[in-house]
Amino acid sequence: RSLQVFRQAGIAGLRSSQNSSRYLKVGQELKFARHFSTEDDDEIFDYGSARMNKLHALGEAVFDDKKMMEALSPSTWNNFVKARQEGGRLSKEEENEIAQSMMDWAMDLGAVNFAHWASPVRGPYNLMKHDAFIDIDFKTGQSEITFSGSKLFLGETDGSSFPNGGLRDTHRAAAYLSWDRTSPCFVKGDTLMIPSAFITWNGEALDEKTPLLRSQEAVHEQGKRLLKALGYDSTGIDCNVGWEQEFFFVEKDHFEQRPDLIACGRTLFGAMPSRGQQTDLNYFSNIAPKIKAALEATQEELLRQGVNLLVYHNEVAPGQHEFSPIFTRSAKSADQNILAMEVLYEKSLEYGLIPLYHEKPFAGINGSGKHSNWGLQCASTGRNLFIPGDNAKDQKCFIAIIACLLRAVHLHGDIIRAGCASAGNDHRLGAQEAPPAILSLYLGEGLGKHVENIIAGNSDLEGYEESKKTLSFGTRAVGDIQAAMEDRNRTAPFPWCGNRFELRAVGSEQHFGFAIAVVQAAFADSMQVLADRIEGGQNLQDAVREMLEAHIDAMFNGDGYSSEWQDEVAPSRGLPNLRTTVDALEEFASPKNKEFLERTGVFRHHEVEARQSILLGKYIEVILLEANCFLDMANTGILPACAQDLATYSADPALAGDRAEIYDSLAKEVEKLSAVIDATPHDATDNVLARYCVDVVKPQMESLRVLVDSAERKVDKDIWPFPNYEDLVYAPQRQV
Repeated sequence: RSLQVFRQAGIAGLRSSQNSSRYLKVGQELKFARHFSTEDDDEIFDYGSARMNKLHALGEAVFDDKKMMEALSPSTWNNFVKARQEGGRLSKEEENEIAQSMMDWAMDLGAVNFAHWASPVRGPYNLMKHDAFIDIDFKTGQSEITFSGSKLFLGETDGSSFPNGGLRDTHRAAAYLSWDRTSPCFVKGDTLMIPSAFITWNGEALDEKTPLLRSQEAVHEQGKRLLKALGYDSTGIDCNVGWEQEFFFVEKDHFEQRPDLIACGRTLFGAMPSRGQQTDLNYFSNIAPKIKAALEATQEELLRQGVNLLVYHNEVAPGQHEFSPIFTRSAKSADQNILAMEVLYEKSLEYGLIPLYHEKPFAGINGSGKHSNWGLQCASTGRNLFIPGDNAKDQKCFIAIIACLLRAVHLHGDIIRAGCASAGNDHRLGAQEAPPAILSLYLGEGLGKHVENIIAGNSDLEGYEESKKTLSFGTRAVGDIQAAMEDRNRTAPFPWCGNRFELRAVGSEQHFGFAIAVVQAAFADSMQVLADRIEGGQNLQDAVREMLEAHIDAMFNGDGYSSEWQDEVAPSRGLPNLRTTVDALEEFASPKNKEFLERTGVFRHHEVEARQSILLGKYIEVILLEANCFLDMANTGILPACAQDLATYSADPALAGDRAEIYDSLAKEVEKLSAVIDATPHDATDNVLARYCVDVVKPQMESLRVLVDSAERKVDKDIWPFPNYEDLVYAPQRQV
C-alpha cells in the first residue's frame, strides 16, 4: 500500500510523524516500500504536503565528494584525493571499486547507461555516447550488470569526426576521453554522465576542457611560487568562475516557421516593432507565467544535479532572460554551464518554448552575453585574493596580484580578445550593450588612484583596504546600507567588482572554457615573471611598482562606449582594437602567443595552429551558412510575397507607393548575394576565405537586410511568410 500511494502521489519526499522528514531519490520506490513496510501508514503520510521543496533535493543526482567518501573504503578514498591533487593513476582494484560504487549509486537513481561527456570545439554542444551497464561473461555466455574502472576512466572515439584543425584524419583518427576528477559525475535521465577531457592519440587537446585544466594548473603552480615569495605558506592558487547566462525565449511554433532560427540561431532579417526595449519595462520585471514555469522546472532539475542555480530574472530586452549559479572551480563551472544550457532547452520544450543562445538573435535590441566572473583563492586557506584585506601583508599581496593581471591584459589582450571571438559575438561587441573589442582593465577610481600613487612613488603597496561606503536613503523608514568600495562599470570588458573580475566580453553561445583558459594562461605568465624578479633578489615594492608602471596603459576607468576612448585614447596607448573575429584570430597564432602558451603548458605550438584553424573554419562555415539561408528565404519566401503584395495594387497602382521600387531593389540585392556566394574562393587558405566572408559576404548580407526589413513594413501581414519580431519577441510574454 505504501508503494501504491507513493506512486499515485508522484512525490519525492514524505513526512513522518516519528521522523521529521525523509527525502527519497527518484527511482527508489522499492527501497521505500521495504523501508516503510512495517510502519503504520497513518503515521507515514501527510497528504497536505505531498510536494517536496525542491531545495531539499539539492545535489541528490550528483556523486559528489561526500557520497564518494561514504561509498569507498578509506584507503581508496585517500588515494583518490591524492591522485586528484598530485596527478597519477590509481590501482586497477581502486578504479574498479570507484566504478562499482558509482554504478550502484546511479542505478538507485534509475540509471541504466553511462556516457563520457566532453566539450569538442563546437560551442555548447557536448559529445556523449550512451553505453549500458551490461557486459557478457564470455566463459558462461551470460549477460551481467557491471561497470569497471577501465570504462569509467577511459573512453575512445573517432577524433576525425570532431573539429580538430588537422590534428586527426580518417587514417589516424583515434581519440580518447577520461574522467576529469575535479568535476563530479551526475545522473541525467537514465544515464550516468562522466565529465571528461578529450585528447588525440598524441595527447593534443580536442576540447575546451583540457586547455582550461592546463591553465588552472599553470595558475596553481605559479601562484604557489608567487605567494611563497610574498611570505605565505600556500599550496597554490585555485581559480573559480561564476557565469551569467543570457538567452531569449521564443515560441516553438514560431521557431519552426523561421528557417534562419533553425539553421543559424538568429534572425537574418526582421523589421523592428513599434515597441522594442524603450521605457526599460523588461529589466527585473515580473516574469510571464509560462516562462516562470519553465525556469522553475529548470532550476529544480539543476539543483538535483548539483548546480547551485542561485538567480534568474528578466533581462533588458523583451523576451530576454538570465540565470546564474554560485561560483565554483573553473572547469567544474564550465561543465555546469553546459549542463544548464542543455537542461534549459529540454525543460523549455515541455512548455512549448525554445531558448535562443545566439549572441544577437534580433537586431535593434540587446544581444546576449555570458559574463564570466573570475575569482582567485588561496588553495590552502580559501582566502579570496581579489579582496584587498585588512592588514598590510594581504594588501601588498592584493596589489601584486593586480599588477600581474594588468600585465596580462596589456601584453596579451589580443589573445584574450581571440578567446571571446565568434561570428555571433561580432554582432554584440562594440555595440552600446556590450564592451568594446579593446581589452582593458577597470579598477575603479579609488584603486586606480592608489595604483597611480604607487607608480609615482607617493604610496607604499599597502594602504588600499577592504572597506564599504555608507549610503543613506534619506528617510528614517530605510536604514543606511554598506555599498561596494568602487562603482560599477558596465562598459568595461574586464572590470573589478570588489571580489572578482568580470570578463564581460564572452558571448552567450560560447563555451567560456577557451576565454578563461587564455586569461589564466596570461595571468600565470605574469605571476611567473613577478616571482622570478622577487626570487632573483629584487625588492617587492620595486618589482610590483615597475610592473604597474610598465603596463598602466591597460587600466581604463572611463566610458568604454565613448568614441574618444575607442578612436583616440586606446590607439594612442597602443591597445589593439580587433573589431572582428577574423582580426582577432589572425593575431591568435602569432609567435608571441605561441611562445607564452607553450611556456605555460596550455597549448603546444601546433595546438595553437590547430585551434586557429578550427575557429577560422567555424567562422567561415557560419557566414556562408547564413548567406545561403538568407538567399533561400529570399527566393522562396520573401520575393514571392513581395510579388503577391504588389499585385493587389494592380487596379490602383498609386496606392502602392514606393513598393515597386523597394521590391525591385530587393530583387537586385538578392542577385548580388547569389553572385557573391558563387564567387567564394573555396580553394583558398582559411585566412583568405575568412577575409572574403567578413569583407565581402557579410556586407552584402547587411545590404540585403536593409531592403528586406523595408519590404516587411510594406507587405500585407497576411502575406508575409515568416513570423515577425513582434510575434517572436512578445508572444512568450503573453502566454499563460
